[in-house]
Amino acid sequence: MPTFRALDDMKPVDDLIEVTEQIKKLEAKQEELRMIVLDALLSEPDQKNQYGGYDFSTNYRQTFTYSPELQEQEANLKAAKKYEEKKGIAKLKSSKVSLVMKRAR
Repeated sequence: MPTFRALDDMKPVDDLIEVTEQIKKLEAKQEELRMIVLDALLSEPDQKNQYGGYDFSTNYRQTFTYSPELQEQEANLKAAKKYEEKKGIAKLKSSKVSLVMKRAR
C-alpha cells in the first residue's frame, strides 16, 4: 500500500479519511433538515424567523439562459482570456494550492 514519504505515521491521513466520511454523512443529514425547516419557513409571513440564537430567512437564486448572441460573446471572451493566459499577457492575480481527495476507483 502506498504511503506518504514525508509522514512517519499514516494516522493524519487515516484521520482525514475518517473525518471526511463523517462530514459527508452530516452534510446529507443537514440537507434533509434544511429542507424541512425551509418548508416550514416558507409558511411564515415574511419568510423569516429566529430560534436558538439563529436568524432564519430565505434566499432566492435565479439562473438565466441568454440569447445566442450573448452566448457567443461569452465564448469569445473565454477564448480571449485563455489566449492571454497562454501567451503570458494576462498577469497572475493569485494562486492557491489545495488538497484534492477522491475515492480511488
